[in-house]
Amino acid sequence: MTIRISILLTAALLIAGCTSDTPVEEPVEEPVIPEISAVSYTCDSENMAEATYENGTILLAYGGEIYTLTETEADAGTRYEDGNFVWWIDGNEASVFEMDPDGNLGEAIDTCRDAASDWVDEAMDDVEQAVEDGVDAVEDAADDVADEVEDATEG
Repeated sequence: MTIRISILLTAALLIAGCTSDTPVEEPVEEPVIPEISAVSYTCDSENMAEATYENGTILLAYGGEIYTLTETEADAGTRYEDGNFVWWIDGNEASVFEMDPDGNLGEAIDTCRDAASDWVDEAMDDVEQAVEDGVDAVEDAADDVADEVEDATEG
């Protein structure tokens, strides 16, 4: 009988614990943080371009104008346009186009490269040159040592 009362009391306590008046806290949703990036470009026309990308749109400062462009379908890369002006990115390079009156894409009027990639390319060229110079210097020193050894052994 004592075991039966203990089991009943335990069951009653468990049930009472499940029907608590304590409110259940709802999970808090994390705020959506927009994905924003800003990139500087140097262009073949010697224009500078500043692009701020945010969730499928771009605010582009180019050629003394500011454009608000929307991402559109592209075969390759990412294409942004406003119906008159097109900024088409593929890798670290962007091509600038103007649309003709019929809405067709004309010839590229400029090509721009990510300024940071230009700096990286120049730095890599410098490193490669330094390595090449270093190898040449080591080879020259080795030749000098070989010549000195040869002179010492002949005399």
